[in-house]
Parts: sequence; C-alpha cells; structure tokens
Amino acid sequence: MKAWPETRQSSMKRPLRPRGCNKYSTSMGFFLNKGIAGLFVAFLFCLAGTTVMWCTSLFQDLVTGTMVISNSSNTWDWWRAPPVSPLLMVYIFNYTNADTFGQDGQKLRVKEVGPFTYRETTEKVDFKFYDNATLSYHEKKTYEFLPEMSAYPESAKVYVPNIPFLSAVAAARDRNFIERWGMNMMLHSFDSKPILHINVRDLLFGYEDRIFNVAKLTAINGQIPFQKFGLMVPKVGVSEHEITMHTGAGDMSRLGQIVNFNGYDNQGVWRSDECNAIQGSDGSQFPPPSVSPEARLWVYNRDMCRRLPLVFNEYTEAQGMPAYRFGMPANVFDNPRDNPDNACFCHEDDPSLCLPSGVFNASACNLNAPVVMSFPHFLHGDPALLHNVEGLKPQPGQHDMFVDIHPKLGLTLGGVSRLQVNVQVRRAAGVLGQTMSHFKDLSILPVAWFELKVTEFPPPLKNLLYHATFTVHILELLLMYGFLAGGIASAAVLFRRLCLRERGTLDLSAESPDSDSS
Repeated sequence: MKAWPETRQSSMKRPLRPRGCNKYSTSMGFFLNKGIAGLFVAFLFCLAGTTVMWCTSLFQDLVTGTMVISNSSNTWDWWRAPPVSPLLMVYIFNYTNADTFGQDGQKLRVKEVGPFTYRETTEKVDFKFYDNATLSYHEKKTYEFLPEMSAYPESAKVYVPNIPFLSAVAAARDRNFIERWGMNMMLHSFDSKPILHINVRDLLFGYEDRIFNVAKLTAINGQIPFQKFGLMVPKVGVSEHEITMHTGAGDMSRLGQIVNFNGYDNQGVWRSDECNAIQGSDGSQFPPPSVSPEARLWVYNRDMCRRLPLVFNEYTEAQGMPAYRFGMPANVFDNPRDNPDNACFCHEDDPSLCLPSGVFNASACNLNAPVVMSFPHFLHGDPALLHNVEGLKPQPGQHDMFVDIHPKLGLTLGGVSRLQVNVQVRRAAGVLGQTMSHFKDLSILPVAWFELKVTEFPPPLKNLLYHATFTVHILELLLMYGFLAGGIASAAVLFRRLCLRERGTLDLSAESPDSDSS
C-alpha cells in the first residue's frame, strides 16, 4: 500500500483550532491587561492610604476638627452651657481664740470648718464672633447649696479675718500723717475689728460693710461694681469680664486659648512680657496638638492676674477613658530665690522683700487689697507660714491640685482645683495701734480654701466621648492596618502576575506557532 506523504501525516495529526480562537485570545489579553492595571491602581491607593495613616496626622486632624467652636457645630450647646456641674466645696478657717489671743503670748488658733458644698452651673452669654477666628463672651454662674453634702448649714457662724478692715489699715501704711490720722478716726468711729464674727452665707455671698461702702465711694471710675462684700460675690451672676478666645478654626493649636481679657492681650501689672501674658486655657479644654507628656500647658486665672503652668504627672483613667494627669509644679508660688522664674511677679529687686515661698501676691487683681493666694494649708510653702497660726496641717494628697485631660481631644475629663485665700497683715503707724498690737506685721492669715471638683459626666456626653475615644481609635487601626495589608497583598499579586506574563504563561493573546495560516 502506498504511504501518505509525510507532510500530509503532519497535517492530519494537527488538532483543529476552533473558529474564533484568535478573537477569544485577544479578549483574554485585554482583560488580563486591565486586571494588571487595576491591581496597580489598587496598590497605589493602598500605598497612599498607608502613607496618610502612618506618616501624617490627617485622620486625627479630621477628628479634632469637629471640635472647632462654632454656633453651627453639634457640640455648640455643650460648650455654651456645659452639662457638667462641678461641685464647689468651701472650707473656712474658724479662729477659735479670737477674743483671747495675744494674752500670755498666745498665737492665733484655727479650726477648719466644712465643707460647705455648692453645685456650680456655668453658662456663656453675650457672644460675638470675629473674622480672625476668635469669639468673645461673658460667663454667668450660679451656685446651689447642697445641705446633704455639707458639714454645717450656711447659717453657721465663724470668726474670720476682717478683709475690708485689714485692707483699710494696709492702705494707710504708706500714706502721710494726715491721711493716717483720718483713717484712724474713721475706723474708730465704725468700731470695726480685725476679726469678724459672721455667718457663712454672708461671708461667701455678701454682707453690708461700712468700710467697703466708703471704698466704693472713693474708687476711681467705678472700680468696685459690687453692692456688698463677700468672697464669692465677684463670681455670682453675669461676670463683668469679657473673655476672648480662639475658636480653633484654621489652627487647632490655638483651640480654646484665651487671647485677650477685657480687650487687653496682656496683664500690664507684672515686670516682664512673659508674666504679663494671658494666653492660656480656661481649664475646660486644651489645644489637642499641644497635649502630650512632654508639654507644659497653661491655665489663665483671673483671680491672680496670671496664667498658671501645668506639667505632666502620670497616666491615669477618668470617666472610663485613658487620660493624662497634669498638675501645678510645687514651686509655682515660690520666692524668686527658690524659683527665679517668679522674679517678675515681685515688684521688689531684693527677693528678701518679696513674699515667702508658697504664697502669691494677688493684690493687683483685688484693688491693691492685701489678698494672698496659696495652696490649702500653705502646702509646699515656707515653714515660717505655719508659725503665726496654729492648727494648719498641709497634706499633699488632700491639698494639691490636678487635671485629667483626654490625650486626643484635649478635653478635661476630671480633676480638682484647690486654692486658698489669705490676707496679709500690714500695720500702719498711728492707726489703731492698740487694736493691732497683737498681730505680727506682714504675717499672713488664712481665710478659706476652695475645692472645685469635676463630677461624673452625663450619659449622652460620656457616650459621645466613648465613641470618640474607642470607636474612632478602632476605625483608625482598621484603616492603618487595612491599607498596609491591602498594599502588601496587591503588590504581591501584581508582582506574581507580572512574573508569569514575563515567562509567557499568561500570554494567551499571541498566535500559536502551529496555527493554520491557510
């Protein structure tokens, strides 16, 4: 039998290619190329997301940006009228031997009486927004007495230093003989005493005082806008002080910072620009970018005409959330010899003429009355402060102060502010010499100390902060590691596809070498 030609055999053994094979292969190549392009785009997207989440603060800025103070924001009502009502606890130093001290060398002796507890409610009123991202307002405060949380009723009577009387004597100290004589005659006619017997309610919220009435009449430009004298009188009702603060718009590093007070951007009472600076928080919130364990934060205190520093103490928990605990340095009220940073707060060049360590001269904020501020019981103060008065027992755990701050949002989550009001005895020659003879000149007498404590947040606010703390953090972690994992996965798949294509394994769009050309 005749054999078939070799070429024919080869032709018969070749498998037939289905019709349309070239079109199918081209389509597959098109989709494969688009798949590689899609993987490349996905890789770039994940790379960009990873860069943003790991190398920038954009996500955190978006979160904190919702805290900008605006009357159209969701948090406006909570800022305008905080739903948190702190407790104000007042402890008064009752002078138990007011009638007998000085006899046989007897020192003044005090017994702490309290607490007298009040619920403080704050509201911000009279708003004015400005084009430079600032806002001015006045504060309105009310106080509700809580008998169930108080040791005594407000009607309880105490013996305390007579601040108007001692202020009048101090004012005469540097006057000429005629003025001192006139002051002496006036005080004799008023029959005033250096120690006052008064009930707690009047001491705190105002009582009629003849010396105070004379001071109002002689004050320049109505410097004393109050009808009665009392330790809490300037804080009750709508404050006369206008506060201007930064809203955080365009610059979150300035959120909540007071930029001027009553229209002034500095105090104008101290010896340097640094000490006259006003820039600081009101204590309710701090600029989020500035909150860190390495930071030094500032709180403006209008009762002392100065800002107070806060330094990091420890990591803690408040309102069920992590927090940074900040506190005032122990040397914040020290004499310039012990703390040179305080030299500008003393108007004397010789530190020995300044107040001793542990107390701060607040006369500039109190119409030059000899009012002195300190920690309770002269904590962290010169031991000499305890020698003139018996009964003081400073204890760090009970008499220091701290504030717990949200590490991301800068909000105050808790804390306790404790400050003591004192009066300095400044005797004047020829003024009630016999009455004042038992009082040591320049001695400092404690009057009362105030503890302002942040209470538990209401559930709606706590819930919002919970989500802002934990839910947002979980979302941040998911985005951080999600973008990172997506980038790695897309890069691996893309690399594999490119390697397979390079070897021709995936190149189905090319013609087969044994395709039928006929």
